[in-house]
Amino acid sequence: MPYLKILRPLNGLIAAVSVGLGYVCAAPAGRPVEAGLIAIAGFSAFFVSAFGNIINDVLDLEADRVNRPDRPIPSGGISRGTALVYGIVMLFVGLSLARAAGPRFLYMAFAVAVLLWLYSVKLKRVPLVGNLVVAFLTGFTLVYGGALTDSWRMSLVPACFAFLINLGREFLKTASDREGDAAAGLDTLAVRFGVKACIRGACASLLLLMLLTPVPYMNGMYGKVYLVVAGVGVNMPLVAVVFLLLRGVTGRRALDRFSLALKILMVIGIIAILAGKGGLPCGVAFSG
Repeated sequence: MPYLKILRPLNGLIAAVSVGLGYVCAAPAGRPVEAGLIAIAGFSAFFVSAFGNIINDVLDLEADRVNRPDRPIPSGGISRGTALVYGIVMLFVGLSLARAAGPRFLYMAFAVAVLLWLYSVKLKRVPLVGNLVVAFLTGFTLVYGGALTDSWRMSLVPACFAFLINLGREFLKTASDREGDAAAGLDTLAVRFGVKACIRGACASLLLLMLLTPVPYMNGMYGKVYLVVAGVGVNMPLVAVVFLLLRGVTGRRALDRFSLALKILMVIGIIAILAGKGGLPCGVAFSG
């Protein structure tokens, strides 16, 4: 179904869940939970994320004809003009929900939307900058959720982790898309410096993530369950990914699989943090 596929609902769901996680990480113990407010903020992140994905597909058609011909626009499932209107509708819904959560959330959501647009128009064509922007925005969803409380700084730790794993994923995606990006005249990191530079960047980002994983446990932020789940469920697969990358398993199909694996590991990381925090406070359920 092209109208659902172009939203990349898994990405949006991760954004929405990350908003809830940001709240959980920042909320003081015993604080009354406003589940409805968390849901509104989470759905606003979902729809703004959907806007960014649609605009990216609209503006990236030529590269997608080579890299991702199965996507809704190059495959003919939805026209470019219709997709643009669809994206604007998603943005309107996202900003309306953000406004319902509070004025500061509207400002943050609008700033994110502008950055997503700039990324699709210009920044993704600037080597490394585009990768950093996407990774930053992914981590920012946790801070967005943390802003629902007065102690939002507690959400910075998981935001840092989200930034690093997504930066690694961005490097792999850039390497995978090199052929189509070069054909479309995009000056990406892989086009300018080669696939090996992207692989080295991905490995460095993922290794740094693994090194930082124990820090919240050592600082008393999360319990032993976090350390076990993160160690076994996240770090061990990351070791395998880095090993295979350094061994030269860098074909396009392999890179796409590694990228998907990192997305799954993000979800496991969310579970690890929730477990380390003792679960969801007051029975609040995440939106999405």
